[in-house]
Amino acid sequence: MTPIEMDHLFVFSQVDAPEADELVAAGFAEGSTNTHAGQGTACRRFFFENVMLEFIYVTDIEATRSGLSETTGLAERWLGQGAGASPFGLCFRPVRGENEPAPFPSWTYGPRYLPGGTPSYEISQRCKLIEEPFVFFTPKFSRPDLYPADRAQPLVHRNGATGMTNVHLENPRCVLPDLQSPLMPANLLLHRADRHRLCVEFDRGQQGRSLTLATLPLTLAW
Repeated sequence: MTPIEMDHLFVFSQVDAPEADELVAAGFAEGSTNTHAGQGTACRRFFFENVMLEFIYVTDIEATRSGLSETTGLAERWLGQGAGASPFGLCFRPVRGENEPAPFPSWTYGPRYLPGGTPSYEISQRCKLIEEPFVFFTPKFSRPDLYPADRAQPLVHRNGATGMTNVHLENPRCVLPDLQSPLMPANLLLHRADRHRLCVEFDRGQQGRSLTLATLPLTLAW
């Protein structure tokens, strides 16, 4: 199987993701927003050379807990914030090639908000274990710096951050089978802790700067 890498990360936010304003104030350039038609969620997004960071929130809880969306467990995760549910999602893609299989047991999810011709996601079979991160795989997405012109997003950030180099994930569970596979990228670093927390490092933190959000367990370092 071809090596895999991080495609994007998400964190559950408040409605309309006011937390994203802290990134803008810290010099991160915001990309386009997105509405997940039929899934009952929406997001604000930040793009870097090799990864996207997404602040996701529920706009229609009934849509999120019904139909195909119900099988994802996203509604339970949203309602479980502050009560032990992981606020994080991690999506992976092949480093090269297309239509590779997911590196963990999965099922196919084809939401109608995906662009025409885009393959469905492969969602971990553990998706309803809401104490674990939401893990999924996309067989055909690419790095943001390789997006075609009609999908291009702002990649130049006023604070100088360019590309993600490491992701540190803290989780209270001892074992996270999907993320402990030898096929996982080496720059995903797992730490056992008594809380959920994510630190995303850009450019190996060479500037010595960081931002820890006031109301979300998320730190960005660059």
